Amino acid sequence: MESDPKIVELIGEMRRKGQLPALDQNVAALCHLADNKEQTQTAELTAIILRDAALTSAVLALANSAAYRTRAPIKTVSFAVILLGFEKVQQLALGLSIFKKSRENARSRELYRLFVCSYFTGTVAMSLARQSRYSNPEEIFVGGLLHQLPRLLLANSFPERYQEMEKLMMKDRLDVNKACEKVFGIRYSVVTREILECWNLPDSMKKTIRDVDGALNEQNTMIILAGDISDMLFGNKPSGADPMTEAEKRVKALLKLDDISMHRFLETTFEADDNLSRFFNLTRQDVEMMTKIAEWGKVSSAEVAASLTMGFQASEAILEKVDPRVMIGQFFSELMIGVQKRAGINDILMIAQEALYRCLGPECVFTAFYDKNRRFVIGRLYAGHNALVHASDFKFSMADEECLAVKCMKASEAVSIAAKAERILPRQDFIQMLKLEYVMLAPILCERHPIGLYMVGRMGGQPFSSDEKSWVEVIAGHVGLAFEQQGKSFAADFH
Repeated sequence: MESDPKIVELIGEMRRKGQLPALDQNVAALCHLADNKEQTQTAELTAIILRDAALTSAVLALANSAAYRTRAPIKTVSFAVILLGFEKVQQLALGLSIFKKSRENARSRELYRLFVCSYFTGTVAMSLARQSRYSNPEEIFVGGLLHQLPRLLLANSFPERYQEMEKLMMKDRLDVNKACEKVFGIRYSVVTREILECWNLPDSMKKTIRDVDGALNEQNTMIILAGDISDMLFGNKPSGADPMTEAEKRVKALLKLDDISMHRFLETTFEADDNLSRFFNLTRQDVEMMTKIAEWGKVSSAEVAASLTMGFQASEAILEKVDPRVMIGQFFSELMIGVQKRAGINDILMIAQEALYRCLGPECVFTAFYDKNRRFVIGRLYAGHNALVHASDFKFSMADEECLAVKCMKASEAVSIAAKAERILPRQDFIQMLKLEYVMLAPILCERHPIGLYMVGRMGGQPFSSDEKSWVEVIAGHVGLAFEQQGKSFAADFH
């Protein structure tokens, strides 16, 4: 099916102006996971999230929000994946990655208001989904973001035409589809769908966008309602007592609750997502004020919203700084509890990998094990900044007894060394390709016999300290204990 020439021209002009940002490697990798869930290990998801410190922080903030009601704080991405499940965390990470990338288009106060509104729509949509017991609220969160973000792209690419579109929505009370069609000659839903195609997002996300003439499905209903509520709060459509009361009725009907008010619903929504305060410095009182002003309808909600919300850049810069010595203690506790409770070996490996990556600040961490015939040691897990590197790229033969990795395995002792001081792997060009200056190797022992190896590498800075070496040894020890619990035959067959 060929695209309408008008949308082709519109998208082409946005690209020529540089206003249709290409999504980064993290988003592409997360999309790949969405399309290949059955072939994917959850460790890959954790590794992708860990590449981006801001994304790691945002995912953990959402995982610890009231929405998930976890018994204990979630302090690691690995534990978030284990506890919440692959699909939930993958959807959250994808939505947050797309949102963070779109920040580049929020270059003015008005554009920033649209940017914040898009996140708020995602949060409201997820709240509706969760309270109506929809099976995948995180999918609706992403759908809410995607429903609003194209407005930001249009406003940035065609400021005068978008202002005309906003006037049609505010003064003539046209809905966004009709206003967009009148100004740009194409319905807003078509623009949104075409942008999703340009970004090559998974088909599961495209179904959250309403077809041009199609009937509303369950996802569409929640996302459109969330968009209407957010638009009134952020001044993108007319508000007032009647429109807000009508929206409240729609919330009650969707949630099948007669006693819920718009104020209570939005308060619950705010409390369920800590990122609203982390990203934008919004407080519960701010949301309450925005709700009252939208109900009053006599003051510009847009002005109030723009003045209340603050820069995403500022909040992103205030990432929580945790002393690695404190963080490693938390990881030791998680590993010890996991071993005691006989958690799955893959869960233990994920937590251990994240501990090394977050506490040592390396360029890369490889977790490798013997192959079936114990002739080769092959990478099983990888965490690192280079998205083009894969775990299986790390491989060496045990026959090469002169390389340091083999010596380390046979001696069953950890070693920390400058990368140029000795031949670390049979293929030293692999170390050079990673541009490593310092390397630490630590064998994983099961009943005193090596079954695998950690390799941690740094590009620069300081060599690994004696404390850091001991951390790696302790982590390798916990992993070895986990294998011992599974039995010698399990360790021998694990590859």
